[in-house]
Amino acid sequence: DNLLVSSSHQRGVNAVAGVLGSSSRLGGDGARHLKKAPPAALCKRLLARFSSFQVKAKAMQDEVEARQVPVDAAHAEGMLLEYADGLCLELRLARDELRRSGRWDMNPAARADHDTLCFCLGVLDLVRETAISYSAPTATRLLQWYSTHYLEEDIAEWWQQAQQAAMDADILDKDSAFWDMLCRLALADCRTEVLDLLQHSKASSDEQVAMACDFLRKVPSMREMDEGRATFVEFCQSCREIQEVARRLMNEAPKDHPVRQLLRVYAGSSQAAFEANEDVAALMGRTWIEDFIFSHAWVLPDLGRMELGDLLQAIARRRTEETIDDVDRVLFAALTVDVPELLRLLTSMPDRFPGFFVVHIVDMLYYAGRVPTSFEVSRVQVVPPRDWHLMAYAQELCRGPRQFWRYAIDYLRAAGSPAAAHHLSIIADHYCAAAALDDPALGEALVLLKELGLVSSLGRQQCWRRVQQLRACGDVLGCIRWACWAEVGITADSASAENAKVMASRATASQQVLRRADHDDGSGLACAPSVAGAARISELLDALAEEDLLALLTALAPAELDEPLDRFPSSLLADLAPQSMPPLPVVPPSGRLYFFTQYARCHALRKAGKPALSWAPNLVRMLAQGLASPGIARLALKEDLCPVLEQDPPPLQADDVLLLMRFVHSTGGYSECHRGRKQELDELNHLLGSCLSRAILKGPDRLGAVVAAVPLSSGILA
Repeated sequence: DNLLVSSSHQRGVNAVAGVLGSSSRLGGDGARHLKKAPPAALCKRLLARFSSFQVKAKAMQDEVEARQVPVDAAHAEGMLLEYADGLCLELRLARDELRRSGRWDMNPAARADHDTLCFCLGVLDLVRETAISYSAPTATRLLQWYSTHYLEEDIAEWWQQAQQAAMDADILDKDSAFWDMLCRLALADCRTEVLDLLQHSKASSDEQVAMACDFLRKVPSMREMDEGRATFVEFCQSCREIQEVARRLMNEAPKDHPVRQLLRVYAGSSQAAFEANEDVAALMGRTWIEDFIFSHAWVLPDLGRMELGDLLQAIARRRTEETIDDVDRVLFAALTVDVPELLRLLTSMPDRFPGFFVVHIVDMLYYAGRVPTSFEVSRVQVVPPRDWHLMAYAQELCRGPRQFWRYAIDYLRAAGSPAAAHHLSIIADHYCAAAALDDPALGEALVLLKELGLVSSLGRQQCWRRVQQLRACGDVLGCIRWACWAEVGITADSASAENAKVMASRATASQQVLRRADHDDGSGLACAPSVAGAARISELLDALAEEDLLALLTALAPAELDEPLDRFPSSLLADLAPQSMPPLPVVPPSGRLYFFTQYARCHALRKAGKPALSWAPNLVRMLAQGLASPGIARLALKEDLCPVLEQDPPPLQADDVLLLMRFVHSTGGYSECHRGRKQELDELNHLLGSCLSRAILKGPDRLGAVVAAVPLSSGILA
C-alpha cells in the first residue's frame, strides 16, 4: 500500500488510462523505445537507492500490520524525502561527472546526456517540493528550486554587473544599472549579497540607503527561514511583517529615490496590483516560470499547494504572447500535481526523460499516494501504472549487458501484478540460462531464483540445461551431479522437503525403494515430485550407459576400493552434490543410480584383480531385483559374471546361483533376445549348472557363515 494515501480523482484515473491503454503487454504503441541501454554507473547507483527504499517501506508496512496502528505520516514523509534527495544526488553526481570530464561542451552526445540529466534533475526536484513535501512552505522552496536550476549563471552575472556599477558616480540615478541588478538579486533571495553590495557602494552614505541596509540586516531571507524549519503559519506571519516594514520605508523614501525599486521587492503587492499586472513579478519576470515563481515568493507567499494551479492560470492569462514547449507542459503538470498528465508527457519524451528517470519518479509518487495501486478501464483490469513503468524500464535494461538483466530482475521483484510476475519469470529465465556454462554462476542463479520464489518452476530447468551442456562436453559425473541436484537439491517448500525426508528414511530402511522409484507400485510414492524426478535421473543414466558405458562406470568408480559394498549410501552417493553447492538433503531414490554406482564399484574391483567373492554376489542380487535395464543386465552378465562362474571355489553361494538362473530364464528381455541363439544360451546354462554344483558341494559355511533361516525370496533387497 502507499505510504501516504490520498484519494485518486476520476479525472486522474482516466488520464492514466489514456497513458497505458487497456493492454497489459509492453509491445504496443505505449512501449518506450531507446536506441541504447541506460548508463551503467548511474543505473547501479539508482538501483541501490531504489532497493534500499523498498526494504524500508516493507519494514514500515510490517510494523504497521503487526502493531495495528495507522501510518506515521511525518515519518513516511521523511522517508520519501530522503528517497527523493538520494535520487537527486545520484543525478547530480552523474551530471557533475560529465562536467568534470570536459567532454560535455564539445561532444554533442555528451552534451545531450548532460542536458537530459539537467532536465531530469529539475523535474525530480520540483516534484519533490510539490507532490511529496507537505510540511514546508512552497514559496521559499520553489524560489530555491528556480534559483538552483535556472538562475545559477544569471546570479553570478548580476553580481558582477552590480559590483561594476557600484562605483559609478551616478549610482543614485534611478536609471542606473546598479539598482536593476540589485532588484534581480533580491528577487532571487540573495539578501546577503544585496546588503554587501549596498554597503560597499558609493551610495552607502545616503540616508535612505542606510535605512535600507539596516532593514536588510534585521530581516531573514527566505532560505534562512526554511533552514530554521519555520512552519507555514510562522512563514506567512514573517512575510507580512517584512512587507509592512518595507512598505513603510518605501513610503518614507522620496518618490524619485532608486532605493524604492529595491524596497518594492520586499513590500509585495496588493491583489489589485497583481490583477493589473503592476506587481514586481510582472514587471521583472522574463518568462512565465519566472513570473510564476516571483509572484508566489514576493506577491502571494501565503498560497498553499492546492492554490498553485489558480496562480498558474492567472500567470497564463497575462502572458498570452509567450510560446511554450513540452518541457514547459511538464513543469505545468508538476506544479499543479497533475500526475496523469505528468506521466503521459514524461513517457512521450524518452530522449529528454529516459526510463531510468521515469520509473523512479513513478515509484516516488506511488508511495506518496499520487498513483493508484490498481484500476479498471471499461470494467477490464489493466496493469497498474507503477508496475507498467517497472516493466517498461526492465525491458530497456534488457538491451544492455547481462548485469543489466540482473538490475531488471531487482526492479520487477518490487512489482505485484500478475503481468509483472510473468515478465519477471521470463527475464529471470533468460538471465539464469547464461549461467549454465559455469557451476558457480549457476549456483548464484539458483540462489536468486529461490529468493524470487521461482526455484521450483525455473530452477530445475536451469539445472537440466547444465546437465545437457556437461553431457555434450563429456563430463559424465558433473552431468549426474546436476541432475541429482535438479530433482532433490531444489526444494520448493517445506512440504516437499518433509516428503524427501520420509522417502530417505524408507530408502535407508529398505533399498527396495530404489527399485520402486522407477516403477509405480501402487503405494502412491511414485506420484511424489522427487520420485518422478528419480525416473528422469534413471532415464539420463540409461542414455549415458547406451552412449558410453565404460565412461559412465569410470566416472562412478570409487576413490577407495576397500569401502564395503553393503554400505548405503556409498561415499559417492553421499557426496553427489555439485562442487559449488551444499550437500544433497537426501540420496535420489533412483534405482538406476543405485545400480550404476554399485556396478561401477564391482567393475572397479574386478579390474583391480580382487576376488570375485567380494563383488559378484552383490551384482547378481541387483540383476535379480531388476535394477538394470535388459541390455545392461545382459552386458554385465556376459562381461563380468560369466568369466568368474568357472572359478573354483565358486564365487557364488547356491542361493545366489539360483537367483541368477531365475533371472536368465524368467526375464523376458533376456530370453527373447537369445531365442535364436540356442548355443549361447546352452553354454550359459552349462556355466550356471557347473557353478551351482560346486556351490552345493562347497556348502554354505563359507568363511564361518551360518545358514540363514530365511526363504530365498528374502534377499538383501526384499
